[in-house]
Amino acid sequence: MGLKQWLVRHTRKPSDYAQAYTSGLVQWIEHLTASLVSFSGRRETVAKESKFAFVNFYEMEQAGFYPLSKDISILIAPNIEEIKAIADNDLLCNVFQATTAFLYLYSTNAAFKYMKAENATLFSSALLKYVAESNKSRFGFGLHPRQVAIVMNDLIPLFHCEQILNINLFGNNDGVGLLINHLSLSKDGSIQYGFVIGSQKQKLGYASFMLETISEIDNYLMRATQDFHW
Repeated sequence: MGLKQWLVRHTRKPSDYAQAYTSGLVQWIEHLTASLVSFSGRRETVAKESKFAFVNFYEMEQAGFYPLSKDISILIAPNIEEIKAIADNDLLCNVFQATTAFLYLYSTNAAFKYMKAENATLFSSALLKYVAESNKSRFGFGLHPRQVAIVMNDLIPLFHCEQILNINLFGNNDGVGLLINHLSLSKDGSIQYGFVIGSQKQKLGYASFMLETISEIDNYLMRATQDFHW
C-alpha cells in the first residue's frame, strides 16, 4: 500500500489530518526558531523607539547590536540543539512561543484558504489541541496543554496581518515585522534584540527561511484538500 492510499484509508476527517500535520508543524517551528535566534543580536536598551529588523549584520552592528553568531555553518543550517547551547534562554523561549502561535495562525488561515469552511474549522480546532499537547513543558510553555493553548491564544492576535512579507521592504507593514517587534525587548526591558532578515537582494537572513516554510505549509494543505476532497 502506497503512502497516499494509507493516508486516504486512515485520514477520514480534517481533525485526523491535523494530528499527522502537527509533527511536521513542530519541526517547522523548531527550524524557524533556530533561524530567527541565529540571526539575532543584542544590546542594552537605549531607546524604546528604534529599528530592530536589518538587511545584514553590518547594518545591525552599526546600530549597536552584538550578533549571537556569524558562523556561516549555523546561519545556513540552523539547528535548535546547537542554538540552545549559545542563545539567551529567555530569547529562545520567547521566539519558540511566538513562532508556535505565528505558524499555527498561518496554518489555520491556509486551511480556510483551501478547505471548505466547516472542514477548515475542524482542522484548526484539532490542530490547536495537538500543538498544545506536543509543546507542553517545552521552551517555557506550561506543563499542561491547556496552559500552552492559553499562551498561544494570547499571542495569536498580535500577528494578524495582510501579508507575511513585504517584498519591497522586508519587515515593514508585514507579519515578519510584527513578529520582530514583539520579540525586540526582553521581559524586564533591559535588553533589546535586533534581527537580520535580509532583502530581495540579500538572501542570507531570516526572511528566506520564513518564505520557505510558509510555502511548504501551503503545499501540504493544498495537496491534502485536493487528495481528500475537503
